[in-house]
Amino acid sequence: MDIRFQISDILHVVNVLFIPITMEHALAAGALPGPHRDPFDRMLIAQGQVEQLPIITSDPEFKNYPVKLIW
Repeated sequence: MDIRFQISDILHVVNVLFIPITMEHALAAGALPGPHRDPFDRMLIAQGQVEQLPIITSDPEFKNYPVKLIW
């Protein structure tokens, strides 16, 4: 069996949702103030804000943004 199908099945069971990057997310990420400069992390923060979803992270920089954090 192809490993991609196994991973897909597992993610479905644990109810993981993939969120595509939209223009709204990109604009929100670009508008975020410093201090976090990592573009991937900024996109996660923006998606959390736009979609009103919590982010799981241990990165202390995320505490500088108005987004719900888990961990």
